[in-house]
Amino acid sequence: MTTVPTAAPSTTTAPDRLAARRTASHRLPPLFCGRRDPIYPLRDREPSTFSLTGDELREEANELARHGWAVDEITAVLDIVPRPQAVAA
Repeated sequence: MTTVPTAAPSTTTAPDRLAARRTASHRLPPLFCGRRDPIYPLRDREPSTFSLTGDELREEANELARHGWAVDEITAVLDIVPRPQAVAA
């Protein structure tokens, strides 16, 4: 009798896998619809603070910018006013 090998049970939970997917999607270019992750709801949303403090919100915006998000993408998700760009003299 031959036994068929089975995969080991996963030790990660569904929320952990969704969080990992969300993190990975920040490093990808936008899809044709403008979203980075197809699981992200397609309904329009108002920008939000997500209950973050001002410093936490600014750090999150900076993190998204480091992953290649454009200012328009960041302000569409986060309720934050971008700093004015320095003008070269």
